[in-house]
Amino acid sequence: AVQVARNVAMRLREKKADGVVAINSIEMTGSSLVGRMIMSAAEIDSSLFRTGGYKGDKVAISRITQEVKKHAGLPIVIDDSDILSSRMIGVRAAGLISTYGSIPLMITDFAELVSDSGDNQEQRVARVFLNSRALAKRLSCTHMLLSQLSREVERTGSRVPDMRHLRYSGMAEAMGDLIALIYPPYQYVKRGIKITSHPSMPPRQGVSYFIFVKHKEGDTGFLPMGWQDVYALWTDKKKTKLGEIRGEEE
Repeated sequence: AVQVARNVAMRLREKKADGVVAINSIEMTGSSLVGRMIMSAAEIDSSLFRTGGYKGDKVAISRITQEVKKHAGLPIVIDDSDILSSRMIGVRAAGLISTYGSIPLMITDFAELVSDSGDNQEQRVARVFLNSRALAKRLSCTHMLLSQLSREVERTGSRVPDMRHLRYSGMAEAMGDLIALIYPPYQYVKRGIKITSHPSMPPRQGVSYFIFVKHKEGDTGFLPMGWQDVYALWTDKKKTKLGEIRGEEE
């Protein structure tokens, strides 16, 4: 999500267009997000950096410096308030539109932490999804709402997620125009977790899969993407056609 935000913001700056990318980060601080954004773009291992692993590495420091300059002034606004409700997000988004003209992209991380009311957790999160769609429609913006998978996916052989593994999937399926899940099989193998290799999406080093389980205006299927976990960096695998998911869970 951070990489998507950066790409959209850079496109806005290149085109000298009005608008700002809004990030509602309830889980992480704004400084942590900015640090992750820069380290990822510079292809720096942030864990190694924090422990002094790049001390004296002039090439690495040069890459970081270059990315800091590139990111300076990007049209991104991060709200890292500890508590955010859908109403608060809407009010602050209206203020951003008044200042910057538009919000091409809004990201909220993540749905379960938005402080809307409800008699129970399911009703509360369902209201978050409902309010999220209403807000996107009112502001004419794309709202990327991040959500968690349930533990049920760990009980499957290949651990391939689908719609039923998305927490509170009923309202998510009803409200979302596009729902994508991330499947990183090689990460399980790397951690020594035994999984059943899926015939369509086998474990491959440096590859994770985007699974589009709902697309209101397009096809569903999977798309392999390059994933450099050390840098938390997505790369293009130059495949634009969605693959069909074959095979059943064991």
